[in-house]
Formats: sequence, C-alpha cells, structure tokens
Amino acid sequence: MGKFVKNDGTKIPIGTILFDGATQSDFTLNDDISNYDYLEIFYKSHNWINPKSTRIPLKVSSSVHLSDAHTSNGTDVAIYEMTLTFKGKNVTVSGCTKVVGGAYITAVEGTIYQVIGY
Repeated sequence: MGKFVKNDGTKIPIGTILFDGATQSDFTLNDDISNYDYLEIFYKSHNWINPKSTRIPLKVSSSVHLSDAHTSNGTDVAIYEMTLTFKGKNVTVSGCTKVVGGAYITAVEGTIYQVIGY
C-alpha cells in the first residue's frame, strides 16, 4: 500500500485497482487481499439504482453484505442483496431479491464495477 505525503506531512493512501470491469458473478482480483488493509467496492444493486461504493476493513472481515431497497408504483418494495466473500485473489458473489409481499429471487441482481485495495 503506497502513500502520498502532502506538504504538511499528512499521508494519503494511494489505491491499487484490483478489479475493473462489470460482473454479476464470481471474479478474480489482480492481487491477493492480504497485501491490503481495506478494500473499496463500487457497485450497483440493480440497473435503475444509482451506483454506490463501500469500504471494508480486512482486519475485521473478508466479506461484505451489500443491499438496497427500491420502491416502484408507490407501493412495490424490492430489496436487492449481494454478498461478496474475498479469499486471496478470488471473490465469490451471491445474492437475492426480495419483493415485499411477493417474489423471492435467488439470483444476483447487481453489478460489481471496481475493487480498489488500500
């Protein structure tokens, strides 16, 4: 993990792009997560929900649960969930969609766009 040092001595972490693309399934990182303190993940939980990012500290956990809720027609509520499990360079993606009062879909309805290690 590299650092950039500003004139006042403040250290700013410089990230390494470990994945850059678009996937809804398992994928491989460019480097082992043991070389980083935390990861930042850029994702969309569903096609019409705005992109988001989250950071996970690897000292605490090597998996992350991502979720979003969306309403349509003023009444229908859908909850989109994804779980990413990191092990070495490998990432396992699982997920589901729950429609309140309706369907339960055991499929990933989200997309991972980028993973950056710090």
